[in-house]
Amino acid sequence: MGLNSLAGEQIVPHEFDWTISGYCLASCSRGDQLVIVDSRGAVLRRLDGVECYSSVSDGMLSVSNTSTDEDGYVSVDSSKQDIWNNFRTGRSFHRGVAAVEQYVGYRKTAWGLIDKSGGFSILPSYSGMGDFTDPCDVGPFSPMIESIREDKIWGLVNRSGEIVVPPSWSAISESFYEGLLVVQLPGQAQGGGWGLVDPTGHWSLMPVWDRLSEHVSERSIGAKTNGKWGVIDLSGKWMIEPKFDFCAAFHDGVARASAKDTKGLLKTGYMDPSGKWVIEPKYDDCGDFRFGLAEVQIYNEQTGSFRSGYVDIEGNEYWEGS
Repeated sequence: MGLNSLAGEQIVPHEFDWTISGYCLASCSRGDQLVIVDSRGAVLRRLDGVECYSSVSDGMLSVSNTSTDEDGYVSVDSSKQDIWNNFRTGRSFHRGVAAVEQYVGYRKTAWGLIDKSGGFSILPSYSGMGDFTDPCDVGPFSPMIESIREDKIWGLVNRSGEIVVPPSWSAISESFYEGLLVVQLPGQAQGGGWGLVDPTGHWSLMPVWDRLSEHVSERSIGAKTNGKWGVIDLSGKWMIEPKFDFCAAFHDGVARASAKDTKGLLKTGYMDPSGKWVIEPKYDDCGDFRFGLAEVQIYNEQTGSFRSGYVDIEGNEYWEGS
């Protein structure tokens, strides 16, 4: 595997076992060697005995030592400090911090927050943490909020470890999008109680929905009611009526939606705001559009494997190996 530009020009040679792209950077693997390259394909670092399955974030890469099974972080800049503190696992770095899980006793772990020196700014004391995020995405001085879990209930803290919202929700999305977080009220084992909150924990969309999709995008979100999915705006008004087996928020002006075909198999395509199919539902798995492309997969019953590629907004497909 390697990396090509959207114009089809080769950036990273197709000689690696796997490749994961990130913003202007990519991590590649050949055997037990990890290679970090920039957007021009120039090699920044080569690391032996290290494996990674995540993209570069904030100049750091979450990795695992193949000999010791120890998790840590390596910098894309070899002159800067790598972090090996016997973490059990960790989240991606964002603006200088990352949530990590560390052993605090025999078979007992807790989550805390580290900076790029490897020191803890929030000591390991929680049963779970999400990714630190800018809830409003308003620049480098916006507040940073972290989700925390205590006894299976989630709340929010700031970068200093101060409680912003006490544990109040049984489920949350991985981070804020467009200033809003998807949450579920506790005691809703059979579904229901889903809504949106702002960084202070106040309801932006009341928790009256059977389910909401992963996150807000383009001021919309997928919503489920009475067993069917549609798309709503942030006031709760239907943009696409609920008659599908799944719907996500709009990305690049189209929403991912799933419906059963004539064989009863679930297929996914993309709809415009009027509810018209822009790309007919024919994919077995696919992602949201980003920069004009969406990743798609079709299952081949004869080979028992998935064919992966990309589709553009016009429906043109670009398959691996073609």
